Amino acid sequence: MQDTTFKTGLNIIVEALEESNFSPYKKRIFNKYLKELSQSYNYEYNIDNPFEIDLLISFTAKYFNITVKDLIGHRQFKDIIEARYILTYLLYKHFDIILSEVAEYIGKEYSSNIYRSIRKTISIINNKSNISYINNIYNIESFLISKKIIKKENRTINNLIKIINSDEKILFDIKL
Repeated sequence: MQDTTFKTGLNIIVEALEESNFSPYKKRIFNKYLKELSQSYNYEYNIDNPFEIDLLISFTAKYFNITVKDLIGHRQFKDIIEARYILTYLLYKHFDIILSEVAEYIGKEYSSNIYRSIRKTISIINNKSNISYINNIYNIESFLISKKIIKKENRTINNLIKIINSDEKILFDIKL
């Protein structure tokens, strides 16, 4: 009886969580708590993971051949910084979260650092100053499209060759 009550209660909480207006960060923390709680009751907590951010973080780390700990940590090597800048840009662009939430995801204390990294990425794209950097964004977004996390029409660069050969600019406001 107790096991059935727990499963029913857990399902009600999960439904409420999915319908709520919590930020993705709060949902992610809540989801981790529910998983731990369900394991303590020997109940398999299996819902589709609505928190694709974890997948983006792990894929970005794998793509750049670094660890997740380095990606969301404080190390300051060039390849790690580039990966972190691209990650912050993609988190902000595709997951509709504010700068302070992006900062929480990647373990930063100040959203001003996040603002700077997003502005730098937009500048690189608009000025076409680093084609390999732009290509990295394109490839990671291709992965997100293949996993149906973002729609193809929301991609930053729909045609890599087109953006390189045009005067097209990426403009959007950054929510603080």
